[in-house]
Amino acid sequence: MDENAFWTLVIAVGGLAVALFSLGWNVYLHAIASAKLEVTATIMKVYPTPNGLSDEDDLLVVEAVNVRSRPVTIKGFYGQRIRPVNGLSHFFFNGSCQPLASYASAMPCQLKEGDAAKIIILLTDVVNPMDVKFFFVGDTTGKNWYSRKHPLHKQLEKMKERE
Repeated sequence: MDENAFWTLVIAVGGLAVALFSLGWNVYLHAIASAKLEVTATIMKVYPTPNGLSDEDDLLVVEAVNVRSRPVTIKGFYGQRIRPVNGLSHFFFNGSCQPLASYASAMPCQLKEGDAAKIIILLTDVVNPMDVKFFFVGDTTGKNWYSRKHPLHKQLEKMKERE
């Protein structure tokens, strides 16, 4: 093998290594850039209270935040019961994409990185809150983003103990 053929082979192998590294890096970036929503459900009181509510009313706040760079279009807020009511295990809420807005329906809406959508409803509007397994947000691709069950149930149990 002459010297030119050797260096041609070295450059070709080096180019192949760079190309494979570049391909792997792009696949990795694509994988971590996928969409992700964090859904939380909390119970709170709001002061000053909105019109028509008393200081004693507990509000359920379900919020979805896009924590990745890829935008997500959500269809609505839903809940799933542990035991079905009238044969139905899922229920639907109207939501809002406006910051700090409540009781509005503006679905579907697109969430860019860092954007949030939330719904604020009276806790008494949820039929037996202890029977709720979790809340979730549905997007237009058919994927559902679920809240964690335990923090909400712990809040509900503490409320029962206070009564």
